Amino acid sequence: MSCENLPAPALIRRGLFERGRMGGMLGLEISVNGQHVRTIAIGDRAALNADVMWVHLPTREGDIREYFRIHPSGYDGKTSEGVRWPHIELQRGDVVSVRLIEVEGPSDPPIRRISPNERDERIAAHHRGESP
Repeated sequence: MSCENLPAPALIRRGLFERGRMGGMLGLEISVNGQHVRTIAIGDRAALNADVMWVHLPTREGDIREYFRIHPSGYDGKTSEGVRWPHIELQRGDVVSVRLIEVEGPSDPPIRRISPNERDERIAAHHRGESP
């Protein structure tokens, strides 16, 4: 059976992305309305997210804040850093697709890396009720 047409969860369950079996690095290819927008990848020990967000909440001033966006982020298991890419703004009716791919070369560069110390301080500040 050919692996190229299997859905990503099936490939992972079969263990085909283990080091040396398919090689390369996994990434997420993000498209909006059929147009490629961003490819994110970190390395072979990582976690990647492409969260689709809709926010419709009141601000402290009482106004309503609304936005639609994709928040690409991840965790680098080698450096223990949080990794962020630029948000992707969306409009009502947009169609978003995220595809698990094998990345041969560099992905789109992240805009920020968050050290473990900074991450811990942000979490502590959040629990104290402070803004980061």
